[in-house]
Amino acid sequence: MQSPLIPRTTRTDNRIIRLAVPEDAVALGHIQAASHQATYAGIMPDSILVRLSAERLIERFRSRLNASAEAHLAPVVASPNRLWVVHVNGAVAGYAATQPGASTFLPPPHGAGEIESLYLHPDAKGLGLGRALHQHAIDDLVARGFGPLVLWAFAANRQALRFYERAGWVLDKAGENWVLDGVACPIVRYRLPVARSATASTGPTIDAQKRGVPGSRPRQIRPETT
Repeated sequence: MQSPLIPRTTRTDNRIIRLAVPEDAVALGHIQAASHQATYAGIMPDSILVRLSAERLIERFRSRLNASAEAHLAPVVASPNRLWVVHVNGAVAGYAATQPGASTFLPPPHGAGEIESLYLHPDAKGLGLGRALHQHAIDDLVARGFGPLVLWAFAANRQALRFYERAGWVLDKAGENWVLDGVACPIVRYRLPVARSATASTGPTIDAQKRGVPGSRPRQIRPETT
């Protein structure tokens, strides 16, 4: 039986879900830029969207992945913050990030794991890749002993909320705002009850100061698209 501390790779005939590597930074930057532009018009301030360039995002992903590669040389000691990519027919089409529950907006439930983000390139929608990434993210967190699971989303992103509700997530917290360039953007927290593994340890949750307090600087937002 594979240790829950070793990240798994999921394969189908033409699809692989694996941990991201520094060489994925270019694809990831373009995916995030395209996804945000297609999804967040009218949800995020225009001043944020006009600054979301693929080039800046590529450098951000490259720095993150290089730091992770240097700090975690063996898979058995992989970072608790994991970035998964779905690789289809030779190209990266989307990504999901998993981590211990963070207190960026509110303290997480005890023992919680979090899907921090889940995005597909707009051209990759409708192929079942969002569902596959979503399930892989859940499997990763459950294998590490987290439970319940949480995620944050913009309250106005009805497409994303419907996706999560169909998958069994329930509204947990409402009435919070993420202030972006001085604009209060309503956000909600969803929760998924899961059976926690008896063989894995969750480790500590992430302190908001370590993760970054939300502000006006664009970053990887919240799980929104499928």
